[in-house]
Formats: sequence, structure tokens, C-alpha cells
Amino acid sequence: MKSNDFMQLFGTGQPVKTPIGDCHFIKIKEYVDFSSDLQLMADSKDKIAESMRQVLKDKLDAQDIEEMVNGRNLFQLILMHPLYLEAYQSILIKVFNDEGIMSKISDENFIELRSLVLKMHLINEDKKSPNSEIDELNQISKELKSSDDGADLSDMISAVVAMTGIDYSTINEWSLYQLYLTYHRIQKKVNHDASVIFATVSSEVKIDRWDDHIDLYAEEKHHLSHKDSESIKKLLG
Repeated sequence: MKSNDFMQLFGTGQPVKTPIGDCHFIKIKEYVDFSSDLQLMADSKDKIAESMRQVLKDKLDAQDIEEMVNGRNLFQLILMHPLYLEAYQSILIKVFNDEGIMSKISDENFIELRSLVLKMHLINEDKKSPNSEIDELNQISKELKSSDDGADLSDMISAVVAMTGIDYSTINEWSLYQLYLTYHRIQKKVNHDASVIFATVSSEVKIDRWDDHIDLYAEEKHHLSHKDSESIKKLLG
């Protein structure tokens, strides 16, 4: 089954079958414990390489550091960096429910498995532009989007509860993907109902479809910030 086929079934919350075992979603109630490690998984090869340079700068000379870092792929850099290795181990052991999962991961399957885990948890890789000015603009854009007045995760959870009657204990067992999908579907249904009403008084009003495809990957940031984690912890108990 292709990755796009997998993604069509993400809304069910069922684990995804892979050659090395079933890959499970982290539940809303568990995000408090795993959000920091998930965010580290989004870091790019360049960012990890730079972090390696900082870790080693007081231990090795610059030439030795570059020889150690240059030419390494993402998987090799992660194995060399204690912080990232610990984060990947934490997440992969959790989602595969397998203490020995790292022995099953190699250069050949790492990129595909990493991509799957990130997609399952609505995380886009933090890609650095080779153009420093563009990269700076992208960073400013992310900061503006993350500081807007839009709904945070606790707002979404309470909205789903209010609109569906589903209780908090049930949402505790959902994945982040299911929460976002349900929240945005509710938004589309509300917009549809409003457009139907307005269409009765004006022929110019276009009735919005409530069952349109929802692209949850269009947003730059869905994963939990520290603030989101704390607010959900208080909300769900």
C-alpha cells in the first residue's frame, strides 16, 4: 500500500502496518510526555549537523569535527547525537511498542519510517532554505502564525465536546490527527449550514460543501507546543 493510501485511513486511528511491525498513533492523553521528542524528530539534517558541531567544539578541533559531520546522512547523524538518538528511541519504541525497534531500523528504511511517523502526528519537517533571507522570512512567518489568535489544542478539544457531545475521556483516546480532522469537519459543517441559511435570502450566496477534502498538511505547525501540552494536561486531567 502506498503512503497516500495509508494517509486516507489515518482518520480511523488504527495502526499502520509496516515491514518491521505495526506503527501506532500516540494518543492525545500521551502527548504531554512525547511532544518534545516529536518536535526533535522534525529537525532537519542541517540543524542536527550544526548541533553536533556545537556539542563537539570544545572537544575536537574544527577540522576533525567537519570530517566527522560532513558526508553523514540524517540517520548516521542521529546515531551520533545523544539528544536526538534518545528522542528517536523514545518515539519509535512507543509507536511500534517494541523495545528492540532500533535494531530493525537501517539506512534503507529509516527515511520512509520517519516520514510515516511525522505524517501520522501531523508534523512537517523543519526544512532550511539555502537562501538565508528566505529562511529568515519563513521563520518570521512561522512565528506570526504561532502567535495568532486561532484556536489552540485545548480550544479544539472543548469545541469538539460542545458540538458533538463526545466526552473528554473519549477524546483522551484519540490521535491528534483524529482531533484535527473532526474539528475542521465541524467547522465545514457550521459554514455549510450558515451558507444554506444565507442562500434563502440571496441568490448570490454560494453554498459551501461540508464534505470537502480536508488537507491537514497544509498548515506548517500542528504538533503540540509546550503551552499546548500544559493546557491539554489541565483540561483532560
